[in-house]
Amino acid sequence: MNVFEFLGLPADWRPKNKVVQLVKNWKEVPDSKKQYPYYGQVKKDGVFGLPVVTKDDDGNVAIAVFGRTGEQLSNTEAVISRFNEGYVQDGVYIGEILSHHPCSLEELSGVLNPNRVNKLTVKQEIIKANLYIALHDCLTIKMFTDGSSHGISYHTRHASLMKRIAGTDLEESALPYIVIHDEHDKDKFTKACLAAGEEGAVYKRPGCEWDAGHKGWHQMKEVGEVSYDLKCVGYE
Repeated sequence: MNVFEFLGLPADWRPKNKVVQLVKNWKEVPDSKKQYPYYGQVKKDGVFGLPVVTKDDDGNVAIAVFGRTGEQLSNTEAVISRFNEGYVQDGVYIGEILSHHPCSLEELSGVLNPNRVNKLTVKQEIIKANLYIALHDCLTIKMFTDGSSHGISYHTRHASLMKRIAGTDLEESALPYIVIHDEHDKDKFTKACLAAGEEGAVYKRPGCEWDAGHKGWHQMKEVGEVSYDLKCVGYE
């Protein structure tokens, strides 16, 4: 079951590469598309998570967590329980799934893999039990199914998110943002994120709406990188 089927829509409602809004590397976006100020936010090194909360006319709540391509993630009970315990209202929430138990991204991805069939190892069970989500955006269900936030800016969506999760365990790990005024601010913020052991930083245009499938100037990332000079010494 994918996210659209969960919402009562055809499975192919949108292509897999247009289920959610994407993030492009800062260097890959033309300077003509960049304009300060930006909202700067820590980029967590986790697995993209899309918790969806629905409620029927009788008040029955259903919650499931999906990945970037819309497929339902495995072993997300710990994340779902936080939404249930907080009585979070219906909507589509966006964040990064992480674990309080130390693990590599590969190990985390293995636990959450939508196609997982093998039984979890002891370590994977511990990772699963310690899963949480760092939320940074939210949409109404209509916005999500329409593929657009209909002019509602990130500032407004983030304020709505914080209101929805206020007083719950989800609030503790929600990601704040700061205003980035120029290139100096941006470089300083990225370096601070990397120095803190994070994957990097994300920069979002304050007035940009959420646009399914968009990958570019709406939101961009700067992450840690390494470079090597390689010399071919032979071939077969």
